[in-house]
Amino acid sequence: MRLAQVEAGVVVNVIEAAPGAVPDWAAGWPEAGEAGPGWSYADGVFTPPPEPPEEPQP
Repeated sequence: MRLAQVEAGVVVNVIEAAPGAVPDWAAGWPEAGEAGPGWSYADGVFTPPPEPPEEPQP
């Protein structure tokens, strides 16, 4: 399972842990699913960061 460390509503780290072997220090972290660093987290929902603007073509 993937667990997300969330600070101020933003994912700052993701770890992998076996379901029965979650470290005590990560026990309250939500399951991350596909989320990664930079994603937002609010009300139990992860939201990816906005897409960067496309660069103009020469």
